[in-house]
Amino acid sequence: MGAQLFGICPQRFEHSEALKQQLGLAFELLHDEDNLVGEAFGLVVDTPDAVREVEMRLGLDLPMHNGTSDWKLPMPARVVIGTDGIVRSATVQTDHALRPEPEETIQLLRKLIE
Repeated sequence: MGAQLFGICPQRFEHSEALKQQLGLAFELLHDEDNLVGEAFGLVVDTPDAVREVEMRLGLDLPMHNGTSDWKLPMPARVVIGTDGIVRSATVQTDHALRPEPEETIQLLRKLIE
C-alpha cells in the first residue's frame, strides 16, 4: 500500500517492547521521552487524581512505567501524513479507551493513493 505505520508512546523501551510482543504488533513503537512529541501536538493531559488513586491501588506506577516524575499521558491520536509531508487526516480521542479502528485507517490510506 506504500504506507509506513508506527506508534509513538511515552512508555520506556522495555515496557513498549513487552506490549508489542503481548499484542503481536507488527509495527514499531517509538519512545516519546517526557511526552515531548505529544506536548508539541497538544495531546498531553494530566491524569485525574481519581484515576491516579485507582492506578496506585492496582500497583500501576505510571511515572515509573514512563520514566518520568509526572502523571501525564498523551490522548490517543491517529495522524495520516502524505508522502508530500502534508497532514491528510488527524483524529484525537479524549477517552483513552477509544482508539481508531484499523479498517478506518486502511480506508484513509486507500483514498490517498487513488
